[in-house]
Amino acid sequence: MKSIKNEYGYFHSMPAKPHDVMNKIMGVFSEFSQPLLSRYGDDEITLMDDEAGLRVVFIREGCIDIWRNHDQLLVATAVGPAILGLQGSVFRYQTHTFKRQKNVDIHFLPLTTALEIIKEHGLVEDVMLYQSYINDQQAYRDFLMINNSAYSIICMLLTEIATCPYHKDVSVAQYISMRTRLARSGIMKILSDLRFGGFIEMEKGKLIRLCNPFPLKY
Repeated sequence: MKSIKNEYGYFHSMPAKPHDVMNKIMGVFSEFSQPLLSRYGDDEITLMDDEAGLRVVFIREGCIDIWRNHDQLLVATAVGPAILGLQGSVFRYQTHTFKRQKNVDIHFLPLTTALEIIKEHGLVEDVMLYQSYINDQQAYRDFLMINNSAYSIICMLLTEIATCPYHKDVSVAQYISMRTRLARSGIMKILSDLRFGGFIEMEKGKLIRLCNPFPLKY
């Protein structure tokens, strides 16, 4: 992943989601899946079943937030179409909590069934392509958070908000603070300066649009 100049400035672009591959896999999975209903009476879901073992979950529409348990940091938001659980990692299911947002359409099937389907329908190459995307997402997250200035982190998260329709109705300051360890006062100062400089347009704490490329330095 290389730094490139895009319409928002000199910042890394998010990995491109392989929609065709994901829709192909999910289309086959749909024949053997069922809707995932919460057993907890709230928004938390589980990728481990006491009886059937590990699950594969796929999101047709909406989002699932992935929270790190030990510090309650929002490390990722899976936006449909998306697939979770193909890695079959018990470790991640014990260290992270998965929470659905409102109006999300989620289906699931046992991991063992999913693996059989992948073999029978010749989906191994497609799954590998999707896994490459997941790896790129993790690399993007590392690049975002490690050895970057608060300004760079905020600019990249503003780009995320602007390019994802599910995020446009959220509070910008809340979106950033839930995903980082940045002080709220520092976030508000940078957002204020970007607004004053004509780089972003905000209203009632929400991002309206990105106006001009971000400066390289703050």
